[in-house]
Amino acid sequence: MTAADLQPLTLVLPKHKHRNAPWIEWTPVDTDGAEVGVLTVHGDRDVSEYLVSEFPADGGRGFALAKLVGGTDPEADGYDLFACGMAVPTCECKGFYTARHCKHSDAVAALILNKWL
Repeated sequence: MTAADLQPLTLVLPKHKHRNAPWIEWTPVDTDGAEVGVLTVHGDRDVSEYLVSEFPADGGRGFALAKLVGGTDPEADGYDLFACGMAVPTCECKGFYTARHCKHSDAVAALILNKWL
């Protein structure tokens, strides 16, 4: 992996009726561990930054988003997501339980679709 490969990649996420289109930055991490990169989500109300790690999951892919900075839920340290095929990844955050999508699931879906994960 070269230094150019570690530059942040930027992408706009889908707009939903309850929020403007957030955008994300993805910075791959050059490591042999489970950590794969740093995800920054620029939303309406805040900027959140997560260390993303992939973990084994039956029937799909599992991702842990460990909160580094920001976030709209001060009680949460991070979120686990499950991705299976082309379905929207499921997230354990309050927003996903309410709306069946969230900025975390939208971001992970975009990262997978763009083959950044």
